[in-house]
Amino acid sequence: MPEPTESPQDEFVDVRPVRLRARLVFWISLSVAIHLFAGAALAVSPELRNWLFSSLNGNKEETISSSQLQAARNAIDQLTRKRIIACSDRMQKVSKRISNLRRKHWDEVADRGRDNPGFAAMHQGGLPKLPTAPDGPGTTAEEVPPLYARARAWEQDVIGVYEQYKAVGLSLMTVAKGADGTATPQPLAQSLELVKLERPERTELNQATLRGTFTDLKDGAWLAFRAEMTRASDTAEIMANNCDRIMQVIENILMVIDSGSSGLHGGPKGQEKWKEDNEYKGDQLRPIDMVPSQLRSLDTNAKVSFGKNLGSKETGRNVDWLAIDTWWQIGPFPYLDGSRSTQSLNHAYPPEYGVDLDAVYEGKGGRKLGWFYSPFSQVRMEPRDVTRESIWYFYTEFNSDSDREVWANVASDDYGVLWLNGEREPIYRSSVEPRPWVILDARQFVKLKVRAGTNSLLFKLDNNRGTTGFTVIFSLIDMGM
Repeated sequence: MPEPTESPQDEFVDVRPVRLRARLVFWISLSVAIHLFAGAALAVSPELRNWLFSSLNGNKEETISSSQLQAARNAIDQLTRKRIIACSDRMQKVSKRISNLRRKHWDEVADRGRDNPGFAAMHQGGLPKLPTAPDGPGTTAEEVPPLYARARAWEQDVIGVYEQYKAVGLSLMTVAKGADGTATPQPLAQSLELVKLERPERTELNQATLRGTFTDLKDGAWLAFRAEMTRASDTAEIMANNCDRIMQVIENILMVIDSGSSGLHGGPKGQEKWKEDNEYKGDQLRPIDMVPSQLRSLDTNAKVSFGKNLGSKETGRNVDWLAIDTWWQIGPFPYLDGSRSTQSLNHAYPPEYGVDLDAVYEGKGGRKLGWFYSPFSQVRMEPRDVTRESIWYFYTEFNSDSDREVWANVASDDYGVLWLNGEREPIYRSSVEPRPWVILDARQFVKLKVRAGTNSLLFKLDNNRGTTGFTVIFSLIDMGM
């Protein structure tokens, strides 16, 4: 039998490693040769080195023509102008809307002045003159600096008109009886001081930067120009948003008035209110309201929880009362006549004519006052800075899962006033005599008619001497009353 021979496949497998080694040697040799050649070329040719590596070391020059630079400048300039003009147009519209509302208030002063000498004198004195408002938002034919100055003027105009609108409203609602029994409005000058807002700082544009020259897009002058244009347009947007916010605050107030739950001279509709002089108005008079106030707690061991939601989940908890634990506060405000009196305590400060949580007012000692958020972990709510002979305001919102009636207990040290859902007439007002803080006193109950969804409370707190604080708690149990 002949000896078996290897198959072609075996022969192929046998020689394949030899072929692979040969190819590998060839390509390695070629790669080494190329790298040696490239290295030699780079060593003897600076031009080749710059061409290859200038983009890495930052030496590569970008070429851009003067016409292209001018086109880029014009594009940014035009976009900035259009944005400033659009923002100025928004502010102009807000100014007109607030001016119309202010005129309606002023017409009411004139109407009341026909029968009341106090309002007649107020109307005759007129409103203070405001700086002349710009003619319009401007056109793209104007340069950026005058357009920016026009936008700043529009913001100042809106703030000024807004202050007058609020001041006239405060004077209309803050009316006291004079010695002869005539209703006298709060002086307009006094109201204007109370509602004065802090003017935001808007710095001037750097005109030298805007008019600077540059040769390329990496020039510092070009970068400064672009940054200044961005600042101009962004600041115009901020100013327009500020004016829109002011208008939104006014519209929220008007929404409450238009819904029938509030008015400049009307009281709450269907809402019971209590006064310590035993004047109780509502659809029923509870026997407990007829007893003299002993300023003594009915239940010193009452179980109180913290939260802001009235509903079935809360009533199912093992507690009797719910204390609202998150408030915004502002103060202290001074007594306007320098002394604690019924007139000074009943004086209306700006929060009573619409809560604007972004506003800044002048307070006691000339300090600037703004609203700040205050979560509480105790039943007695207290101002952050306690001073004598001062007044604070506290604002909060709470939720209810349905329209309901709920008993609330109010305690304050000293004088306290409570408003519900923006109503002009308070639902609770304590006596003006200095008093201690006593929770669950028999004479401090009031029935609230809350609505499904969000409700709001505004509390006015006075401190004569010593410490101060207040509490508003909702009953989670059947009061049997």
